Amino acid sequence: MSTALRAINRRIKVALALVTGAMILASCGNSGVLDAAQSHQLIAAAEAQTPIPSGSHYDRARFHTSPNAAYQQGYFLVVAEAEAQCKWYMYWLHALSSNDAGQMARADKVFDEMQSWPLYTATDPATRSFFESLAADAKLGDPTALQQFVTQNCSGISP
Repeated sequence: MSTALRAINRRIKVALALVTGAMILASCGNSGVLDAAQSHQLIAAAEAQTPIPSGSHYDRARFHTSPNAAYQQGYFLVVAEAEAQCKWYMYWLHALSSNDAGQMARADKVFDEMQSWPLYTATDPATRSFFESLAADAKLGDPTALQQFVTQNCSGISP
């Protein structure tokens, strides 16, 4: 493996760890602890607030709740954002492979919007910089880092 690919791999692994931390922090950032019975309303709100590509749908299994567990309100939003992030990256990669400039432009626009999501804003500057570099590389037509991120972080998520 080349030095550049090892560096990208390392950045992706660090980003994954930091995103996990951000999910935990973001879930703690909102007031109120909820039980699983209240989660359905918050899951629907998180899905409505977080755009995904046309024709895609959220996998409710990703919002797994346990009957006796308590959840912070922000938890469901960050779960939705993490799934949407993968879906948009996959959407862009599909557009690249099919030479669909319009689809790539739609994804590029959402990549910019993602920077306002709690998944990004609740994390550290290095992770934000990493995600910004993924988007910048994509806008330049380079799929390498985006593809590696999808491969390493989006298993089980359908486009």
